[in-house]
Amino acid sequence: MLYIPFDHYQGQVGGPTTFMRYLHDFLLGHNVEITKDVSDPRIKTIFFFIAFDLDQLKQLKSRGCRIIQRLDGIYYPSKHGVKYRDLNRDIESIYCKLADYVVFQSRYSKLQCSAQFGNPKDFSINDVCDKISKNKIDLSPDFQRYFVWKEIKKQSRLIESIL
Repeated sequence: MLYIPFDHYQGQVGGPTTFMRYLHDFLLGHNVEITKDVSDPRIKTIFFFIAFDLDQLKQLKSRGCRIIQRLDGIYYPSKHGVKYRDLNRDIESIYCKLADYVVFQSRYSKLQCSAQFGNPKDFSINDVCDKISKNKIDLSPDFQRYFVWKEIKKQSRLIESIL
């Protein structure tokens, strides 16, 4: 089940609204099940434009829902002055901490976000250790790649570098 807040875009004009309208029509044409109710317990994925209520996203994330954020751009100092940080606060939080996927409007938009917020998929060792301790990384998946590091010395160097 997919939740997309299409109602937020009705009556508006511009690129994001057009994108959402085309997406809606495309999904309906491909028999994708969509709900208009954010509290629907069947939701597996939410797709929204730029930002969404953080509390609702955190609740959906805790239920295992995938979060897809569409970004056409962000606020930046040369245009928005000192308030750009406040304007970007929720966008950045979603981008860096909650979104499983981000759909960028353009390469420029992606570069803008990376320059302002960094790359959320570049995890530090602390982030990885934290995810392991909270069981967010499956250390024994059903499949494994071919064993790459046959030398015990290389294996232990990786482990030691994490500790």
